[in-house]
Amino acid sequence: MIKVHVVTVVFYILCVYMTKVYAQVDCDFENGICGWKQALDDAFDWSRHQGVTNTPHTGPGEDHTIGDGGYYVYIENNSPQVPGDTANLVSEEIMFESNQTKCLTFWYHMHGVHIGELHVHVLEHDNIHDREIWNIKGTQGDVWKMAQVSIVTGDDRGMRRIVFEGVHGGLVQGDIAIDDITLVDGACIPQDLVCNFEDSAWCGGSQDSTDDFDWSMSGGTFGSGVDHTYGSTEGYFIYVQASDLTKGQTARFMTSSYSVTTSGFCLEFYFKVTGQKVATLNVYISQGGVQGDAIWSRTPQLGEGWMIARVNICEVTSDYKLIFEVVRGTGNAGFIGVDDIKLMDKECAPLAWCTFEDDLCTWENTKRFDNLDWVQNKGGTSTGNTGPAVDHTTGTVNGTYIYVEASNALINSLGAIYSEIIPANSSDDSCLEFWYHMKGGGIGELRIDRVLSSVKIRELWSVKGNQGDDWLYGRVGVPRNKDCQLTFTAVRGTGPSGDIALDDIALTPGFCEAIPIFHEPTPQPVDNGGDINVVGIVVGTLVGVAVIIAVVFAGLFFMFRYRKGSSYGNFKHEDKTVTAKNLAQLEVTAENQ
Repeated sequence: MIKVHVVTVVFYILCVYMTKVYAQVDCDFENGICGWKQALDDAFDWSRHQGVTNTPHTGPGEDHTIGDGGYYVYIENNSPQVPGDTANLVSEEIMFESNQTKCLTFWYHMHGVHIGELHVHVLEHDNIHDREIWNIKGTQGDVWKMAQVSIVTGDDRGMRRIVFEGVHGGLVQGDIAIDDITLVDGACIPQDLVCNFEDSAWCGGSQDSTDDFDWSMSGGTFGSGVDHTYGSTEGYFIYVQASDLTKGQTARFMTSSYSVTTSGFCLEFYFKVTGQKVATLNVYISQGGVQGDAIWSRTPQLGEGWMIARVNICEVTSDYKLIFEVVRGTGNAGFIGVDDIKLMDKECAPLAWCTFEDDLCTWENTKRFDNLDWVQNKGGTSTGNTGPAVDHTTGTVNGTYIYVEASNALINSLGAIYSEIIPANSSDDSCLEFWYHMKGGGIGELRIDRVLSSVKIRELWSVKGNQGDDWLYGRVGVPRNKDCQLTFTAVRGTGPSGDIALDDIALTPGFCEAIPIFHEPTPQPVDNGGDINVVGIVVGTLVGVAVIIAVVFAGLFFMFRYRKGSSYGNFKHEDKTVTAKNLAQLEVTAENQ
């Protein structure tokens, strides 16, 4: 009898202990940091905080749990921290049985022009083996966002820890916050109608038995880069490799069935391509076993990471499935991958359209060739005498626009934001319309480029210098003879009073002449803002003297030649009017050279 009581007591103590350890992971930070601890081998700590952070234009305005008055934890990007410094928040030990899955859910906030990175790691039972399970980089807007990660263990039963790692982004406007952490048994259940391929059941989908080859599933390191869901090697996506097929052969994946009464109207997914002319990716709707015409089709040539796609689901009268089909092209090396299929209960926004009131829509900061981000903002920017006071959409301080912050950036630094792929359309070109704001003595340049590939970029439009304290209307014609992406690039000017803003972008049918064709900068004293460019002044003076000397010698040379009886041929001034036709012809000519 005594033995039974001892065993019972020991079992009870173990259960209480394990429950306590497990519960300590869940934390809303309202009464401290629960069972989480600051690491001792990092550069600085996470801070528990209430309300806005110490630096303007970064960090949340309130916590996620209860709003005003609640607490969260965050990393502060101010001195003495330096770029690349890390702050690690570590959980207590958590017991994982062999082949067990747990779902980690948390909320994060990453708003500011200098946002660094947020990583989630799992430390194995020896606290030495570290595997990254999730990460995200750069500004994500002034909102709390939810993340879910399924943590899967192998045959090795044991204790593990979860680590949140914040990385200093370089300058002061880079505060990163987290809140409302939970950990429950079982795989994460995606929100809404989502398939992220993180389970082993292919989200209930299946391979088409009538095609030539099957899709495969792989972890994030296949091909290049990582999966889209987690941005880490722990994530999964589906793919078709070109070498597995011959030209014209197909591979089709069919999703599970969606109800016509409960499914969304807008299909969103991410796709990725490596290699040139690898394949065409088509999306179909199948109703009652009958496949209709393609609702979306691309032959991607712009292999620059994961790219977003959206298309409306129209004329659906019964339960249906989505079919993702790859048709092999002429390229021999590369693959096409698909991830994060999502149905939303709303219509898709028009191609490249955005007011920036909620998010960046389908525009993305990618860090391909630039080092600055476009960020959402309300009201004035963080630097005086530059930037708009209100947005263009609503004309109030509550409206949102995007801008590139000029302070704490080097002269000629670039900030580029990319559109989704604009598909070729042989029957109609387009007009890109937008509103821009360029006020300040240190304003640089705003440029629009048409990206045909990583090495083929065509400039369509640009404006330089101070344009006054108004939202100005701009537009430019966009040829649609080829798939492309459009980019807005802000070039940092001579001083910190050089914030450049954008709002209300739309791509409308029909080619249009550019506005403005040339916009003369408004005269204004140069704002060095502490960035006194002595070298530039000296060089400019020397160049001016050299030009005067060159003009004098050129005049003497011409007079000498004229007296010798020499003559120069007449030069024809060519019409430089830009049209969709001659832009396309210029591209063909350049490719043939």
